Amino acid sequence: MTKRTLITLILTFNIVVVYCQPYNVLNNNIYNDTTWSADTIKIFDNITVHENASLTIQGGTYIEFQGHYNIEVYGILKAIGTISDSIFFTINDTTSFSDTTTNSGGWGGIRFRQRDNNDTSYFTYCSFSYGKAVVPGNWGGYDEGNNGGSIYAIQYPNLIIRNSSFINNRANYFGGAISFFECNSVSIKDCFFKKNFVYNKGGGIYIERASNFSINNNIFYKNTAYKTLPGNVETGSGSGVYISYSASTGGYAIVESNEFYNNKSVDGTLYESCLFIIVVNNIIANNYGVGLAEGITTTYNALFENNTIVNNYGFIVPALWFNSTQTKMINNIIWGNGSASFFGYQIYDIDGSKTADISYSCIQDGYPGEGNIETYPEFVNPTQGYGLEYDALNSDWSLLDNSPCVNYGMPDTNGYHIPEFDIAGNPRVYGCRIDMGAFENQEVVAVYENIKGNNYTIGPNPVKDKLLLHLGEDADFKTIKVTNSTGQVIKFINNPEVFSLYTVDFSDDPAGLYFVHFESDNGIVKTEKVIKL
Repeated sequence: MTKRTLITLILTFNIVVVYCQPYNVLNNNIYNDTTWSADTIKIFDNITVHENASLTIQGGTYIEFQGHYNIEVYGILKAIGTISDSIFFTINDTTSFSDTTTNSGGWGGIRFRQRDNNDTSYFTYCSFSYGKAVVPGNWGGYDEGNNGGSIYAIQYPNLIIRNSSFINNRANYFGGAISFFECNSVSIKDCFFKKNFVYNKGGGIYIERASNFSINNNIFYKNTAYKTLPGNVETGSGSGVYISYSASTGGYAIVESNEFYNNKSVDGTLYESCLFIIVVNNIIANNYGVGLAEGITTTYNALFENNTIVNNYGFIVPALWFNSTQTKMINNIIWGNGSASFFGYQIYDIDGSKTADISYSCIQDGYPGEGNIETYPEFVNPTQGYGLEYDALNSDWSLLDNSPCVNYGMPDTNGYHIPEFDIAGNPRVYGCRIDMGAFENQEVVAVYENIKGNNYTIGPNPVKDKLLLHLGEDADFKTIKVTNSTGQVIKFINNPEVFSLYTVDFSDDPAGLYFVHFESDNGIVKTEKVIKL
């Protein structure tokens, strides 16, 4: 199932609900294995699933809380919906949902508690709406009741969430929809997060000190982690996802193939401060605040790979904020991001010296590094400007065939985390060489030998030192011009002769994309692309 199909299904099952055969939960303590299977279940008090018990919720169940009640889980919870029979968690009356002076208007979420064994709770095809984690009058202070609008877990072993939606949930402090603390393993995949809200960190998801986690193939749309403090000071981090001090080098931490559109925060739509993390194949577009922010300031490792970070608006830095000297960034596209700051940076590294390890990326305004280029990426259907004003949900950031980013990513990807598929589910490396950005063009094949025209040969391509231009007997050119990606002329040949061999010395030129322009007497120009390694 594609993510677009998932959105359609989610929006459908959030609108169409059939009420019949209601069942009122009267026993608030679950000590034995229990199954809920009624069409509608009404909850009038807090529910506790005790340590040696499990609660299984079958598909097609509509769970309606009659007030700000929650489900406390010390045992196991399995909510097993299907594509045709989803499970709903919501409240009967949403009046005052946005009012943080009261708990009214929302239910209290599902709260997972410390458990020492290795059991797993999981959700499939579930819909969570109007979960509310609010301690009235205490929006800014840490309190468990302020965390995790619909799902909260602390020191719980393993949680899996699949094919589910989180729409209109809120918390005061951490995790508008989801908040996880010190869990062993967390996996969230193929979910849709929309209009979830928190004042502080993690509009959609907040994860802290997880040993292993993966966030894959989700869509984050119009979520918020934001508050205006006295003096008109803006605050809030990770409107889509906030990850803090998670995953050791012995574990795994992966944020892969997610889409982040029109979310609002200050310090990062995706904010991470991890010991080790791979962020790959993501699209971050038209958000308010830094697109991708790295908060950790020590020498821990991060790999940002094949992301498309475009048309975001940040007060100081719109696209990327680096803090660790060990962060490596390859095959990314950074373009069209806007800023209110006079700095005007697309990227800000630890000291502003442009010394971050960035290579084989397409970056507006340029950035030093092997294989980096500064040429418009040529997207299929981008938004027409930066910031929240432009709705990016239905945009298309895949690459046209003539894009300079096609087949110009890192030539040798051995030893790097290269997923089998791109964000659209297509083969990740097509045409013999990886593309820059989250999408892999499926039409253009890379050239790894001489370029042959009707009356000329260019090679080798890619080139390391010297590029040879060989003209045939029918060559009739007025000029040959070699330029870099900014249009600067590297070599100019006037009235070249037939059967001639010309050499372009690239040994002192930076790696990146170059162009060879052949102009004939009638004004026709033929252009070839060459990559300098």
